[in-house]
Amino acid sequence: MITQEPLVSVIIPTHNREGYLREAVQSVLDQTYRNWELIVVDDGSTDGTASFLCGLGDSRVVVIEHEHCRNPSLLRNLAISKASGEYIAFLDSDDLWMREKLAVQVQTLRADRARKWSYTDFVRIDSSGLAIEHVPRKPWIPYSGFILEKLLTLDAIVISSAVLVEKQLLDAVHGFDEDQLFCEDYDLWFRLAATGGVLAIPRALSKVRNHSAHYSADRLGVHRGWVRAYETVWAANSDDTIGRLCHQECARHSVKAAAIYLARRKVGHAAKSLFGAFRYDIWSVRWWGVLAKPLARMVIPQVLWQKSGKAS
Repeated sequence: MITQEPLVSVIIPTHNREGYLREAVQSVLDQTYRNWELIVVDDGSTDGTASFLCGLGDSRVVVIEHEHCRNPSLLRNLAISKASGEYIAFLDSDDLWMREKLAVQVQTLRADRARKWSYTDFVRIDSSGLAIEHVPRKPWIPYSGFILEKLLTLDAIVISSAVLVEKQLLDAVHGFDEDQLFCEDYDLWFRLAATGGVLAIPRALSKVRNHSAHYSADRLGVHRGWVRAYETVWAANSDDTIGRLCHQECARHSVKAAAIYLARRKVGHAAKSLFGAFRYDIWSVRWWGVLAKPLARMVIPQVLWQKSGKAS
């Protein structure tokens, strides 16, 4: 029986993903757990998204139209401010849920009221929805409890579509950072993890879609986003171990950003990024191997580079 107020508010930001959005919304409608509301924030879509949402005809679905801003953090925060639920669940518009996803997470969190958020395992699918067979760089491990260190080293893998969190906790950490245009999800997980323990559910209850239109395709923006996220943790935490990890990760991503700048022949930007890496961690020289190829492209004449490529 559905109560007057939904227990869970599901949040989906979207822009021009009508086909994927239909499947994402259907996966919410198909949930075995029924006491939810769905808040979809349309970021100025120009495809058939608006017509699809208007035709849903479900009183549990709330649609917020927003002028295109390309800022997922702002869109999610807007939805959070309108949410009625005790819990917030995030679902990207190109991802899907298993039918029992909400039921399992709600039951697990309600059974352990000391924990304020949880995440689940997931599977990866391609653009057509078929499972992707691949060996991940790191295995998914259900880290529970205080996992900030594991998050900082990306040993704990948490995707947005797998998270359920108490709204009060989200409000306490001020939600998403709207100035964090990339890696805004981990920036939030870092802050949530700093407040206390989390529950990991070792069941694949979400499907994450890999496709060419991912917002994270801007690799330079991603590395700069990681640096900003680690700097935020660094500034807010006095623990030496946490500080050391943040320094190392800032240096690593600064070096990778420098490699991208060099590949684009933006020497000044590359030098600035390298100086930042050195400032974060003097031992960051161990990562400078990533600079070898773009440096070689700049130093070796293009004709010789092409010949060496063919020879190899």
